Amino acid sequence: MSGDLTVNTRVTIPAQELSVRVCRASGPGGQHVNTSNTKVQLMWSPASSVALTEVQRERVCAALAHRLSREGVLTCSAEQHRSQGKNLDEARERLAGLVRKALFVPKARKATKPSRSQRAKRLKAKKERGQLKAQRQQKGWD
Repeated sequence: MSGDLTVNTRVTIPAQELSVRVCRASGPGGQHVNTSNTKVQLMWSPASSVALTEVQRERVCAALAHRLSREGVLTCSAEQHRSQGKNLDEARERLAGLVRKALFVPKARKATKPSRSQRAKRLKAKKERGQLKAQRQQKGWD
């Protein structure tokens, strides 16, 4: 395997925690597909990882709960390329992307109020629009 997996500047998954399984890929490719193990499945258990803090571990497990197996293992597979090495690189990048997305903490939204001038501007525009529509009405059809 090609070493530790860097997720972001703070999290790096050690190579010992990653396990790789290769098997035959499906789909087009002729005889090559039938004779070579190019599909790569990369597995990692976030619950037992030393790369994550307790808070990060809870966050990753909660965000990726639908992707975890019963044993708590996250699996990423790749079979798009004809080369096992390229598929391994793609699976590593997918795993890093999933963990990176799960670790992302959105900023808390601060509730704000429109300023006095903005409120006045909005009311003025509403009044002008109402006057314009009132001018369109034909009065005195008698």
